[in-house]
Amino acid sequence: MTGSACLMMAKAPVGKIEFEKTSFHFGTFEKRIVRTCVFVFKNTGNAPVVINQANVTCNCTSARFDKKPILPNKKGYITVIYNGKDYNKGHFRKSIDVWSNAENGMVRLFISGTTK
Repeated sequence: MTGSACLMMAKAPVGKIEFEKTSFHFGTFEKRIVRTCVFVFKNTGNAPVVINQANVTCNCTSARFDKKPILPNKKGYITVIYNGKDYNKGHFRKSIDVWSNAENGMVRLFISGTTK
């Protein structure tokens, strides 16, 4: 073979998060009621995925997640809690930024609803 030698580089294994859905609508409810939803995702990559953080946009919202690695083809869960008792009545829409070591490093989730 003449000229430059061709080197084949193997692609490193990488995890990938795919959520079943990225938004959840609570409907209409009394603002004193705390609401919870769970976002389900699957690691469709070929390496473990670790969720590093889930950032919320308001103190009325919190997110919980498992700190253990999610293996390929396994499911993981992000639990989101909305507590609007100290906020005005009406429509709300909040986002949760989920950061991980996955190929698609940040995924934005949304919750919405109307309090009365």
